[in-house]
Amino acid sequence: KLTSYTAKDLTDEEQVAYVLNAAISAKQFDYGEFLSGLLAKACVQILPKNASSFNTDNVRVAKILGAGVGDSHVIKGLMMLGDAEGTIKHVTSAKVAVFATGIDAGKTETKGNVILNTAKDLLDYTKGEEQSMEKVVKEISEVGTKVIVSGGPVGELAMHYIEKYKMMAVKPPSKSQLRRICRATGSTPLVRLGAPTPEELGFCDVVSVDEIGSTKVTVFRQDEEDSRVSTIIVRASTRNR
Repeated sequence: KLTSYTAKDLTDEEQVAYVLNAAISAKQFDYGEFLSGLLAKACVQILPKNASSFNTDNVRVAKILGAGVGDSHVIKGLMMLGDAEGTIKHVTSAKVAVFATGIDAGKTETKGNVILNTAKDLLDYTKGEEQSMEKVVKEISEVGTKVIVSGGPVGELAMHYIEKYKMMAVKPPSKSQLRRICRATGSTPLVRLGAPTPEELGFCDVVSVDEIGSTKVTVFRQDEEDSRVSTIIVRASTRNR
């Protein structure tokens, strides 16, 4: 008897927005209808077949200073603050490889001494390391990878070969963002450095570095493929608004 309205179709943005409007208007009365529409769109985009398993963590909110609240919008995918690691800033129809560890040459657990008697010894020592790193990066590239996501630092030598094989390198700021990238692209995070299998690779329609209000952001956007993550980009002239 106390129910005033029930959303019968959770895939209908208008019905979902009507329900959300009451909660949002209590905090932002002026923009309640507009913001509830954005939130409804973000939720419907990633609604699973079993609505009861909906995960609220899959709806992200990114606040960027500049413009007005009316310029806020929703993207189907993930947006995170920060730039890409290399010079490649935009790729389309990209296979995505995610590594939970950093991408760098292997190091021994204990310290060791290397005795170099001639200049040739020095050249051969560094050449072996370069060949090993190039082999790894080349294997990753040969399976069709266009974007590499690293959970740790990307070494200078590794970055050189990533650029050589025309791949984009992205380093998320936290492990939680790494997990969200995996959800948005369908990737499997790898703890080994090497070529991923087709099942471990993810896919993203567009990965690009954009500038919104003088803030550089990296966007993983799905135009055709399904995404388990959506992002609401909220614009305002001040942080308090």
